[in-house]
Amino acid sequence: MSITPPEDRNAYPFKSWWETLGHLEHWTPPAEWEGSAFAIRRMFFERHRKTHNEGHWACPVCGYPTLGNRQGHDMCGVCQWECEGQDDPDADEVWGSGPNYGVSLTQARRNFEATRSMWPPEEAVRGGPHRFDALFSEAALASRNELCALFDGLMALESPQDIARQWQLIGVAGKRLP
Repeated sequence: MSITPPEDRNAYPFKSWWETLGHLEHWTPPAEWEGSAFAIRRMFFERHRKTHNEGHWACPVCGYPTLGNRQGHDMCGVCQWECEGQDDPDADEVWGSGPNYGVSLTQARRNFEATRSMWPPEEAVRGGPHRFDALFSEAALASRNELCALFDGLMALESPQDIARQWQLIGVAGKRLP
C-alpha cells in the first residue's frame, strides 16, 4: 500500500504525519527513548503491523497498537492520547488548540511511563474532562495494567491462531476499562 500526500503539502496541516507514516515500519526511537520499554513496544508493533496488530497503528505515546487511524483523531484506549498526526519530529511541540489540551507528545510519553495515562494525576479533576476515577483509581490502573500486559504478550506470540486468541482477550479487557 502506498500513501501519497496531497499535491500541495502545505495544504495539510500535519506534515509530520505524511513525513513519518510511510517510514513507521522502519521507526527508530529518538535518542531519549532508546532502549526503553516504550521504544521496544513501538518498534515491535510498527514492524509487525501486518502480523500482530489486526490493522491497528501503534500509539505514538504508549506504543501499543490501539489506533485505527493515525490522522483521524482516534483515541488510544490505553493512554487516552487523541492522535492527530503528531509524532517524533514534533514531539516537543504543544499543539495548543488540539485535542490533547496542551500536552506535548514528549510529556505525554513521560506521563504514561509514570501513570499509565498521558495525563499526570494533578491534571485530573473529579468530574472534569480528565476524570480522576476513570484514570487513576485502583480499578482503572489495574484494568490498564492488565490491558498492557496482554498487549505485551503479543510480542512473544508467533502463530496466527495464538495472536487471534490474544486479540480476543485484549477485546474483553478493553471493555472493562472505566
